[in-house]
Amino acid sequence: MRLGLIAVMVAMSALTSPVALAQGAYEPPRTPDGRPDFGGVWSTTFMTSLSRPDFHKTLVISEEEAGKGVEIFGSGAPDLVDPDFRTHRTTMAAKVRGEYRSSLLVLPENGQMPLTEKAKKLAEHLEWMDTEGHDHPEERPTFDRCLAGSGQPPIRPFTQVLVNLFVQTPDALVIMTEDVAGLRVVHLDGAAPPPAVLAAHGGWSSGRWEGDTLVVETTNTRADDPTRPVFGGTILMEPDSKLVERFTRVGPTELVYQFTVEDADLYTAPWLAEYSFTMDGTAFYEFACHEANYSMTNILLGGRVADAREAANQAPKKK
Repeated sequence: MRLGLIAVMVAMSALTSPVALAQGAYEPPRTPDGRPDFGGVWSTTFMTSLSRPDFHKTLVISEEEAGKGVEIFGSGAPDLVDPDFRTHRTTMAAKVRGEYRSSLLVLPENGQMPLTEKAKKLAEHLEWMDTEGHDHPEERPTFDRCLAGSGQPPIRPFTQVLVNLFVQTPDALVIMTEDVAGLRVVHLDGAAPPPAVLAAHGGWSSGRWEGDTLVVETTNTRADDPTRPVFGGTILMEPDSKLVERFTRVGPTELVYQFTVEDADLYTAPWLAEYSFTMDGTAFYEFACHEANYSMTNILLGGRVADAREAANQAPKKK
């Protein structure tokens, strides 16, 4: 496993080297302290799953294959009943350094998440809880409770446009995601993480610069929040897990993002995911999750209706 992790780190570095980027001559805008400037609004505007679907056989695909894949995914989402309700849905596959991708996973080469048996059982339990857990608010996932969303590291794209505001100073990179509780601080000043007893949903993120790439390590996540849902799969993390992310600006409107989780209890082999953020002039708005969270009440109410229906079905029938 250790050699595999080294291989992933080498792959991450290689994929962000000037040769691999093919935009090695690109000179990013810089902050007053000379670092690449990530400040601005960056969005994900694609429909690509974490794991590679069966209808794609390779990581890099043609534009035609990318369009067909999105069409297949879209066919599973019927048109909305209410014509006045809209989501800003994505219409194309992920594109990284000019290449269309069939999955976020770059490694393993088969594009599948290498879960241990423990991780598979945990994922199955969490999926069951997502469907059946409606007795108490604490049973619901953190995004239902407005505690954590797609901006909880690692940053995960879904099948709609998701917007992230980056604010950068010499001591911190602040990322605000237009989704649930989206505020995250990446500490660049070398500050030590708090005691484990103060573990947070987003953990503690510390960053360092390797040339023009920002490398971020996140630890101190909560034991009661192991899942990071993402389109086409799930990412699992436990308190002893370490998340490693790399941010590299490769063009005026492209920010390459890579991430992996190191944890031998959850993964049988190292893995690496990658996609690109796009700066496209999208506006950033307040999400205001708690103020509009009718879902929690409705989910729990639906649970009580289901309980009443089950009790009625089990009651002795009158003769």
